[in-house]
Amino acid sequence: MFGPPVNLEYRDAQKLTQDARTWISSILGVYAVSGTALIKEESIDAILPDDLLSRLDEMTRNDLKDALTCILLLIPTPAVMICFRATENILRRYYSKLTGKSASSKSWAELLKELEQSQQLKPPLLGYLRYLKDKRNEAEHPDKRFSQEESERIFLQIKGLLDEIGPL
Repeated sequence: MFGPPVNLEYRDAQKLTQDARTWISSILGVYAVSGTALIKEESIDAILPDDLLSRLDEMTRNDLKDALTCILLLIPTPAVMICFRATENILRRYYSKLTGKSASSKSWAELLKELEQSQQLKPPLLGYLRYLKDKRNEAEHPDKRFSQEESERIFLQIKGLLDEIGPL
């Protein structure tokens, strides 16, 4: 079917061995660099357990899953942008829950300012919201790109925010 058998000569085997060592060395080098993916597919259930996902509306749940997909595929900037979309939705829902008022006509900054002034936020929760707002402001610059490490850190900050908020 493929023609007569071809024997690998010694010098070809040596070259193949050297190429394989170079490839393995390159792969190990990539994973040794800071910023390489830490979130793995095997850890998704631990990061986003069903009880946490069930507390979210469908749009936020899908955004977080999409952000994770981007992280796993090593495309960090889109992951971060989707994370900020999910965070803003979380903030709007939390604001409405705490104040009983609609959040639809207010900016992220206005929502955060009102929540700060109400003094209903615990310091860790305020810290998450400030950090994410600052990062979101950075993302507004057209030249801003995020590293894999930054995308994972931002995603984990959102997870921390959700843990602090509790049921929405």
